[in-house]
Amino acid sequence: MQATTGAERVAARIGGNGVYATPATLDAFRRTRAERVMRTLLTFVGACMAAPVAFLIPPHAEPSALAFLVGLYFTRRAWVAEWEVVHMRGMCARCDAPIELRRGTVLYLPHTITCATCRAELWLEVGTAPVVDEALRRAAMEQASVRTRAGELGGRPPQTWSPAASNWGDGS
Repeated sequence: MQATTGAERVAARIGGNGVYATPATLDAFRRTRAERVMRTLLTFVGACMAAPVAFLIPPHAEPSALAFLVGLYFTRRAWVAEWEVVHMRGMCARCDAPIELRRGTVLYLPHTITCATCRAELWLEVGTAPVVDEALRRAAMEQASVRTRAGELGGRPPQTWSPAASNWGDGS
């Protein structure tokens, strides 16, 4: 895929807890501070104009408040959006499944990503991925998947305690 004119190719990596980061290709437009300020102000003005118009809808106060709060959400989103994705492709750090972000996604790095295959919570961040021996990376991936399957209780599946469900005689 060809990068759009004006988009930067940024060195990026996809990482997660307990695994080594994998390299990712990120082509994105960097939004300048002035552009973010302008988008934020315009979004806030739009929210302030939408609230009185929404007041005309019965029961009056709730739609107006909702329109203003939704406007505040989009105002904050306009402020933190440092990058706009043209193309992003990488591999999951836990299961090596391909991960892509849609064109037009706005990013504030580090950006949280969920792998559709293994449901791992990963993050996309700026910087090059460290060069790691493939055997070491595979061992870390296996260790992370074992920890996920076994739960966080030292290999025992999580249980809910209740007097009716426990065996008082053997100390469980």
